[in-house]
Amino acid sequence: MKSFLPYLLITLLILNLSISGCTEQQTTTPFDNDGDGYNNTIDAFPNNPQEWLDSDNDTYGDNTDAFPFDNTEWNDTDSDGIGDNTDYYPLDNTRWEQGTTITISTNNTIQTINKPKDPIKLIITAHDCTITIDRNTTILSIRILGNNNTLNLSQNHTFSLNDTGNNNKIMYYDALDPIIQQALPYLQKIVTDDTTLRNYAESLITTCNSQDTECKVTTIYRHIIETYELITPSTSNKNLQTPQETIQQKQGTSDDLTILLSSLLENINIPTYIILTSNHVYTLVSDMDKTGLWDAIETALTAYIEHTWGESLSQSYTDTFEITSLHMWYYGGEINSTFGDYIDSVNIYYHIDTTQPLHFYVVPNQNEFYKIAQGQPFTQYSAYEKTALISIINTIEIDSYGGFVLVNEGAQDATVTIDLDFTFQPIFQKLYSVNDISTYTVFGINGILLDPTLDEYGFPGNDAGILGDKIAIDPTTKQYQLIN
Repeated sequence: MKSFLPYLLITLLILNLSISGCTEQQTTTPFDNDGDGYNNTIDAFPNNPQEWLDSDNDTYGDNTDAFPFDNTEWNDTDSDGIGDNTDYYPLDNTRWEQGTTITISTNNTIQTINKPKDPIKLIITAHDCTITIDRNTTILSIRILGNNNTLNLSQNHTFSLNDTGNNNKIMYYDALDPIIQQALPYLQKIVTDDTTLRNYAESLITTCNSQDTECKVTTIYRHIIETYELITPSTSNKNLQTPQETIQQKQGTSDDLTILLSSLLENINIPTYIILTSNHVYTLVSDMDKTGLWDAIETALTAYIEHTWGESLSQSYTDTFEITSLHMWYYGGEINSTFGDYIDSVNIYYHIDTTQPLHFYVVPNQNEFYKIAQGQPFTQYSAYEKTALISIINTIEIDSYGGFVLVNEGAQDATVTIDLDFTFQPIFQKLYSVNDISTYTVFGINGILLDPTLDEYGFPGNDAGILGDKIAIDPTTKQYQLIN
């Protein structure tokens, strides 16, 4: 105790002197731990010299808070003005919304979808549904199929109501998707509801049964092939034509002809898909019967050959006549007649009865008939020669446009009754068959591709020249699928 008291007295004495003298004023500076000039009592971040204020109380300083007055956001990684917490694409400054809110009332049941995770594949099936769309996102249009009403609301995204019998499907696509962006220039040119185009298409299919889709598709496709000139895109003008412009000019690039083809089919209620490749677009039609399609193709190509070649592919001849002694008779193709690029062969049925023996030849052309008449060497199909023909029934096939020669070498006139059927086999039947129709599975249904760049024998489903990846896009819903 003795050592403690002196120390205590001295301390009190110093204090007394300091208080009583009042000769020197002293101030104490408040603490500033981080040395940023803001004392700890007002510094929201006393240990961080870079921050001192937090206006929205979200624990992120105003200097680094991208949204200093919004306590739900603080980062904006892609600098698009939308905070990362609500930005579905925080690393893409061109988009930020994931989707929208859809409320469907189905038989007193409410279903709500808010911001679907994968908008491309959102499909909601409902029956007798009432749809409410919360417009908290950018929407391009709502397309109601069946009555062709389109409600234009905003931009960037689309919802569609697809009426399929008793069920309705709502399909959403992201218009900023790169596949959609590539397809949009073509999709926007396709016209699905136009009176002039509909009348044009219907005028082409008058010979088709109302339920024969294969006939309608083939007829319209062949009309495009036969009527419109395929041109190479100009390097200075690569603008796509509207269907009306292509019709007016009677020509177009492969893309222009595809747009016209899709428009004509859509206007007679045949749904189509656009097929994207690395350098062109094509039309695809689904739910086609291959056998029925090939029947339609054969009919269409036969009509084309008969019109171009100038003769019927099926010809008959029946007659009774006399061949006098030492005379001859010929029936078949005329001088210099050829099959050209159209006919591969001809099947000939013949039934001949005569009252006198005749010499019978089958020759490849009429020139050989004249050689026989002049006693010159000639060419014939020797397997069919008869030296004393009285009656014969046979069917043969030859590879040229020839015919028959009957020679009466006897002294008596001959009365001849003849019945002939010529059936010409077109070259396309040798080159192609139903097995050359390619099919693709698109959304679970078989489809065939229409290539408007093919030659005069082009037909639906013949796409051997289109290589590489193909993407099928529904023009209405914008759903797409890779096919191969």
